[in-house]
Amino acid sequence: MASENTNTLTVCYNGSCPICSREINQYKRMAAASNADLKWVDVTDDQDYARSHNLDFRTSLRRLHAVDGDGKVLSGVTAFTEMWQRIPKLAWIATILRWPIVGPVAEFVYERVLAPILFAWNIRRLNKRSATTEGAAESESSIT
Repeated sequence: MASENTNTLTVCYNGSCPICSREINQYKRMAAASNADLKWVDVTDDQDYARSHNLDFRTSLRRLHAVDGDGKVLSGVTAFTEMWQRIPKLAWIATILRWPIVGPVAEFVYERVLAPILFAWNIRRLNKRSATTEGAAESESSIT
């Protein structure tokens, strides 16, 4: 039985969010081109993976998470930093994020501004889609 490389970073992302998916797809292409040691888990398709690392579904949707080869869960800017470090074209960003002032400011902006806005936008988008789908189903059933 082949063992998983302990250097592999598994990136857990919200595949229901079009902005998140677009960004992750760019990272996937860059990672594949450089043979970066990254795996990808869309938590909307694989909730068991998130649960197996003690991440509740809502938390795993709200921000980016990653699991390193030792099973340590990283989140937010720390997860991005570890991911970017493994993609040669983006490693310079990881280096900057490790600077004493930059990292904490980036974490604050991500956690307090970007992640909540993006999460709320995606929830509203999904709720609208759900309401539209339910409305169409009700209209259809009233026709028959």
